[in-house]
Amino acid sequence: MPSSDCRQIPVIMDIINVLKPKTVLDVGIGRGKYGFLCREYFPNIDVIDGVEAWADYVTPVQRHVYSNIFTGTIQEWVDKLPAYDLALLIDVSEHLPLDEVYSVIEVLQSKCSAIVLATPATFLPQGAANGNVFERHLSFISPRDLKKMGFGWTTRVSEQRVALWTKGRSPGLTRFRTRRLIHSLAPPILLPLLRAVMLAVRNLRPPRCRMP
Repeated sequence: MPSSDCRQIPVIMDIINVLKPKTVLDVGIGRGKYGFLCREYFPNIDVIDGVEAWADYVTPVQRHVYSNIFTGTIQEWVDKLPAYDLALLIDVSEHLPLDEVYSVIEVLQSKCSAIVLATPATFLPQGAANGNVFERHLSFISPRDLKKMGFGWTTRVSEQRVALWTKGRSPGLTRFRTRRLIHSLAPPILLPLLRAVMLAVRNLRPPRCRMP
């Protein structure tokens, strides 16, 4: 199915908000969910390009949202693509053989400033759907694989794993990682209390004295 787990959307959108890219590549656009979300919530993004292996998924609706749509596999296109601030591989990597995932990521790392990858946290068998052989699941990307590829941050979201690679330090990433850590460790009911305690502690700090 040309879709993905909705529960990972807030995490991915949070990352995009922190990175503030001007140019985005969406690999495997499917129905175009992330193109739509980027257009709606991040109007400062100038270019949103997409790659889609299954041409039947591409309609005038997606063409209205994306700046360019390259029809074909990412393996066919990756060497021809320009540089981007951010590449999104949301529920795409499991559809490729593992060695080709490594190759694609390596090329994208030479072209992009950041990569967000989302993939099932366990191997989920899946065959072709509606005649689309590209829907088959061909590999499982483990935390060890993500680490070997250079992804410095990963988190579990329900049955999914979301990972982030950046070429350099990006403003706000430390705060983002801290915030996501708090969300993962504290039940939602405790978060307002935790925020209140942190605010109280901050207000108790003595003011800094400036030397005359």
